[in-house]
Amino acid sequence: MTQSKSLIGIAVSLIIATLILLAGSQGSLSLQGLPLFAVCGAIGFILHWAIFIPSYAFQTEHYFDATGSFTYISLSIILILNSVFNSGFEDLNPYTYLIGIMVILW
Repeated sequence: MTQSKSLIGIAVSLIIATLILLAGSQGSLSLQGLPLFAVCGAIGFILHWAIFIPSYAFQTEHYFDATGSFTYISLSIILILNSVFNSGFEDLNPYTYLIGIMVILW
C-alpha cells in the first residue's frame, strides 16, 4: 500500500470516528462542559496513537498490547471521579463504583 493511500485511510478513519463520537454524545453527561462520551473517545484515540508511535518506531507490539488495558483503567477512573464530583458524596450509588472497580480488575 502506498503512503498516500495510508494517509487517506487514516484521515477517513479519524473523520468517521469523530462523527461517531459527535453522534454518540447527544444527550451525554458532561465533563467540564464537554460531552463525556466524546471526551472518553478522544482520550482513547489519543492514548492509542501515542503508544502507536514508539511501537511503530521499534517495530514491536509490546507497547501497543498494553494500551487496551491502560485505556480501560484510565477511562474507568475518569468516569468514577466524574460521578463523584457531579453527584456529590450525598448521592453515592455503590453500584456505579462496583461496576467501575470490576472493569478495572478485569
